[in-house]
Amino acid sequence: MSDSNPLETFSYFAEELNGLKLAYIHMIERVGEPMIVAPLARLAKAIRSIFKGTLILNGGYDALKGNDAIQNDVADLIAYGSLFLANPDLPERFRKRASLNTPDITTFYEGEERGYIDYPSL
Repeated sequence: MSDSNPLETFSYFAEELNGLKLAYIHMIERVGEPMIVAPLARLAKAIRSIFKGTLILNGGYDALKGNDAIQNDVADLIAYGSLFLANPDLPERFRKRASLNTPDITTFYEGEERGYIDYPSL
């Protein structure tokens, strides 16, 4: 998606969504290849200051970046998506500061167990 002024556009939408009393907005702030092209500007901090509901961020977060976003009131929650898929024991890995499995995007949406339930656990 492209926009000539994403800050203005999405700030407007966030304000309007307040009136609908939505439970949350889920933003993809920075994403990896190949699903979506990253936005030109990081907008979460601006949206957080406008939107009154829960703000969930996704895209390239690890434990440190996720905790930092929450502690600095940029987000309420972090969604880990493919990182969780490749690491079904992700909370334990975060607690132990263990190495992470790398998601194999070539297996995404294939409909078989390969790439979904065959990643090694700790």
